[in-house]
Amino acid sequence: MNQLGGEGDGRQVTVSLQPDQEALQTRQQELQEELLAGNITQAEAQEEFQAAQEEALADAVDTAEDVFSSADITIEDRIEGQGLLLVAGGDSDILDSLETDVVQLIAAGSLFEQAKAQQQQQQQQQPQPTDSN
Repeated sequence: MNQLGGEGDGRQVTVSLQPDQEALQTRQQELQEELLAGNITQAEAQEEFQAAQEEALADAVDTAEDVFSSADITIEDRIEGQGLLLVAGGDSDILDSLETDVVQLIAAGSLFEQAKAQQQQQQQQQPQPTDSN
């Protein structure tokens, strides 16, 4: 956290969010029971669990937005689907955000830029769908 964001009392840092693990575990158990009962296929269970993960991450982002707005921390950028936010605010406000259930990790602001560059590189490397007519 030694990266200054312009003023001596403010920083720009990367925040990693933690989705509600209990809710995800409960959903995973429910899906396993449905799978064992023969009510859904393995593919359907995986698809539903992925949707539950995305929803939990979206909920974590919503919670973080509420926490940060009340703590005078601004969200400057985000990487959708990864729970990474680039935030700016006062040192003590940022450190205090660690006490919430949703903030998992605080790292240097440069980590956000690295993650964003990596995501863009992966998107460019993904094979484009081809028409096989």
